[in-house]
Parts: sequence; C-alpha cells; structure tokens
Amino acid sequence: MKPAKIFFELTFILIFIIALISVTQANPIISQDGNLLDNGNFESGVITPVTGTGNSAFTSWNQWQQPSNADAGLTLTTQQVTSPLIEGNYTAYISGNHDDGLFQYNAWSEGTYTLSGWVYVVSGAAHLGLAWDNGHEAAYSSSSSTLNQWIFLQLTMTVPSSFDGPLVYAAINDTEFYAEGLWLNTGSENNSPFQPDRFAPVPLPAAFYLFGLGMIWLIGLRRKFS
Repeated sequence: MKPAKIFFELTFILIFIIALISVTQANPIISQDGNLLDNGNFESGVITPVTGTGNSAFTSWNQWQQPSNADAGLTLTTQQVTSPLIEGNYTAYISGNHDDGLFQYNAWSEGTYTLSGWVYVVSGAAHLGLAWDNGHEAAYSSSSSTLNQWIFLQLTMTVPSSFDGPLVYAAINDTEFYAEGLWLNTGSENNSPFQPDRFAPVPLPAAFYLFGLGMIWLIGLRRKFS
C-alpha cells in the first residue's frame, strides 16, 4: 500500500472518530444544582404519549386540561421526545389548547421567585406561569408565537403564602410546542445556567446534518485516492 494512501486511511479514521464524538456529545446534560424544580430539564419520563388531566409523561410533573376543552372533545398530550434538543437526551412535547399544559406544585413559602425556560413553538403560542391560591390565581410571562425556533422566557413574581408552583401552558388554542431548561429560584435575579448569555441551544439534528455532510466529503476524497 502506498504511503499516501496509508496516511489518508489513518486520517479518514481519525476524522470519523472525532466527528462521531462531536455528534454524540453535542448536548451535554447541564447540572440542576440550585434548581427548585424536580426534573426541570425533563430528562426523566416516558416516551409513551400521555393524554388528559393527571400524571404527565415527565417525572414530578402533572398535566392539566381545562374541563371546557375536554368537554369540547379536544386533547392534551405530553410526551418525552429526543428532538429538538438544547441539552441532554430528551425534551418535553406538549400539544393542547388554551390553559392546557404542565404544572409542578410544592409547598413553597411566600416570597419572590423567578421562573425561566425555553419553548419551541410548532403552532399556536406558549408561555410560563407562576400559580397560587390552589391554582386559582396565576401570573404569566410573555407568550411566544415564534415558530420553529427556541425562545427563552422569564417571569419574576412576588407571590403570597399560598404559592403553588410553575406552569408550562399553551397560551391559545391549537398549540403544539416543546419545552426545555425550566428553572425556578428565589429572588428577582435569574440564576439559571440556561440563560441565553450562558447557554446556546443547538438542536441535535443540525449536528447530525453536519456530520453527514462531512462523511460524504470524506468518502468522496477516499474514492479519489483509491
């Protein structure tokens, strides 16, 4: 075998390994230390779709469907899926209508809280909320209706002693969206490591796309040197 060909074969193998590692490690799991939420990154759950009101597809999260939406024959669905991602291996898929979505209630004390997270809207609009008074009162972030793009939402609120917890809801009917990187902390300062200036979401399919293009280019060169 010619030295040039041996060199190319070794280079091909090395680049293949580096590219493969870059793809498989494209979305590291970010530490949840300091997050008041359980499973705020939705890494724990089931890939089987879950509908209606009750336990959601995600550990420590419940889902709520407005009775009027259920009576109208509409459906709320949650599911753990593998794309689009901004970190880790899973993201939350939510499909529902106005005021349908996820919640996580705990016995938190009164005070100021900051909730933030990413949403990726396919249709409709989505927002985050903080609920109190057994869910009868809530304040919401601005809603995102930007399609097919990760948008970071944030809400700070001083809540009474009956503070329940966060909401991840559809803002209007016929909404389909993904949620990632939910973070809750006390105070008006956002301590989330998922903030845009600290974290840049890169959907995993893009990494596979670049990986595929690179492999096509390398195969073409390999044939040229064969």
